[in-house]
Amino acid sequence: MSPKTPNRKDTSGSEKTEPEAGKTKNGTAKNAAKNAAKNAAENAAKNAAEKTAAEKTAAEKTTAEKTAAEKTTAKKTTAKKTNEAVKKDAGSGAPAHPHDGNIPEMTTEEAVEIIGELDHLYPHTPAEKNFLKFDNPFQILIMTILSAQTTDATVNSIRGELFRTYPTPADLAGADVSDVERIIHPAGFFHAKAGHIMKTSERLCTAYGGEVPADMNELTTLSGVGRKTANIVLEHAFGITVGIAVDTHVGRLSKKLGFTENTDPVKAEKDLMALFPEEWWGEINYLLIRHGREVCQAKKPDCAHCAVREHCRDFMNRENYNRRKMFYTRATLPLIEYYKQSIHGEKKSMNILSGIIFGAVFGAIFGIVSYYINKKNKSRL
Repeated sequence: MSPKTPNRKDTSGSEKTEPEAGKTKNGTAKNAAKNAAKNAAENAAKNAAEKTAAEKTAAEKTTAEKTAAEKTTAKKTTAKKTNEAVKKDAGSGAPAHPHDGNIPEMTTEEAVEIIGELDHLYPHTPAEKNFLKFDNPFQILIMTILSAQTTDATVNSIRGELFRTYPTPADLAGADVSDVERIIHPAGFFHAKAGHIMKTSERLCTAYGGEVPADMNELTTLSGVGRKTANIVLEHAFGITVGIAVDTHVGRLSKKLGFTENTDPVKAEKDLMALFPEEWWGEINYLLIRHGREVCQAKKPDCAHCAVREHCRDFMNRENYNRRKMFYTRATLPLIEYYKQSIHGEKKSMNILSGIIFGAVFGAIFGIVSYYINKKNKSRL
């Protein structure tokens, strides 16, 4: 009998031969190595990207800090240069005003810009334009005559008793003068004013049938009535604008701002009418009065809070004068010091007499230069 062959498992089954198992193990190891290499490469790339991003962020931060530092340095340099320029200007007497010391002539465009700014600053209705309270043309005529050399508030305070007692021109024309003087006494100049309003009332009765005429020429024939009073009556009682009422405030501010050089009300009115378009004539009185009462007061103008000071010729002149004064003061300091030293004997080469002569000469030069500079500035207003 032949010997028995050992039993073998079918190679097609689940179990494999030893060579095949080794091959499988080698494939698994290769795959693991490949995956490890891939993961390592990905990690390295990720780390490199993160490092690059960090370096980029650091570089951007450094650049930003450098730029900020440069800007700060530039600002400091600019500020330093500006301060040096200001000091230099102050020392040399060079004006920092945009007009550079030369005051230009007032033009219609600039004048309208000024009034437009005041119109924006003091909004008002037509009824608010008159500071005197009245019910008819006769009342506004009499009250405007009384308002000379006094305040509107004072005239408004005597209005009630005056027109309750004498409501018509005929009543006031036939009144007892002493009683009229008593009523209007707070308005001041009561003797003259009583005569004016009684004569005016009489002429209204005899020449105009007790009515107030709506004409400039006829109004100015009445006692105590000039162009200012006539303009106010026409504007507020009849809505007629033929001129500009120039009272104390209007005349003062018109000269300060540079609208006119004339102090005479009639001449100043002509200058204003030539300077401004007609549509502004009825607004100028109210706006300049408001500004004169609230900001540009006669005794103490509040230039620091004035909305139109950069246009104001008076403000420009005072600025230029202050700069010239500072310049000449600084220029004379060495001379004064030298003079003091000569008095105390520290400068033997210069005695008191020569110091006085030298000071007089320098003072004369200063006066002549200041005179011609002021004359030049005024000629340009």
